[in-house]
Amino acid sequence: GTRGRVKKSAPTTRRSAASGLGVEADSGSVVPTTTSVEELSDESPDISIPPARSPAVAAPSTPVTKEDPLASSISPASSSTGSISTAGSQGSKGNRGGGRRGRGRGASVATPKKGRAAKPAMKSETPSILRHKGTPEHPPPPSPRVLFTGVVDKEGERTLRQLGGELVHSVFECTHLVTDKVRRTVKFLCCLSRGCHLVSTDWLDQCRCQRRLLPPEPFTLRDRPAERQYGFSLNRSLQSARLARVLAGYKVFLTPNVRPECKDMADIIRCSGGEILSSLPHTPGEGVIIVTCEGDLSMCREAMEARVPVHSTELILGGVLKQELDLHSYPSISSW
Repeated sequence: GTRGRVKKSAPTTRRSAASGLGVEADSGSVVPTTTSVEELSDESPDISIPPARSPAVAAPSTPVTKEDPLASSISPASSSTGSISTAGSQGSKGNRGGGRRGRGRGASVATPKKGRAAKPAMKSETPSILRHKGTPEHPPPPSPRVLFTGVVDKEGERTLRQLGGELVHSVFECTHLVTDKVRRTVKFLCCLSRGCHLVSTDWLDQCRCQRRLLPPEPFTLRDRPAERQYGFSLNRSLQSARLARVLAGYKVFLTPNVRPECKDMADIIRCSGGEILSSLPHTPGEGVIIVTCEGDLSMCREAMEARVPVHSTELILGGVLKQELDLHSYPSISSW
């Protein structure tokens, strides 16, 4: 298929100085040397030499991290090899010079569309107020109903409300009494008689720091000097009050001028399991007691003559604090 034609005659072989190729010559005539590859490809359309294709080079693998929003859209097959081949696109470019188009075209790889990033997994929110919701088998503990005595703590009251507690004003509703020391106040003696939690102010301070209602037991009030002064153990008194009421079975009559006043004394007696008599007893009876003061002693003469026990308020106050009602330790008022 070369352009140079050789006449049929006695061939002599001559080497061309230009090309160095052996060609056939006819009687001294020099035949043109072989045409270069570029000339053949331009003038001879029936002969084509396809350009050498570069081998397909795989794109470097791109590690998929957890933050990549497109990681979930890559198929398992491509993720297992860690790379996406680009040989198809390079093969189609290599055939652009001639020959069949499309030869070596690789399978198309679906590229994930850039859309809205996948929503991250919902994190469990840590509420600022932690409350025990409970289950049917284990119901949540009741919300604390709190009283204060001897202290004013506005910050503690605000913390209590924020954490789901309740501030009450009745000793019959209270479950937690907050104070700084042992006090022979009406609230303290009523809550002690009912076996309430007597806690120090540290309880609300720690609840505020940890932003949740803490168990009261680690914050039970301790006051060693007061225990030595009154001769009792607060822990033992609380345990006794939770087992039985110290005035259970007693019937008490209060004279008008007692101190604390009748209403407060009545609350202490009721919280301790006692009963309040509405009229002055004139005959002795089981568990019948008259509580009076020096100013009301005259109205108790008849009862005293009938040998009805007549005592001062100290019998009730000291007995509730110790959770022991000892009539012999507090002699009758008749000896005054």
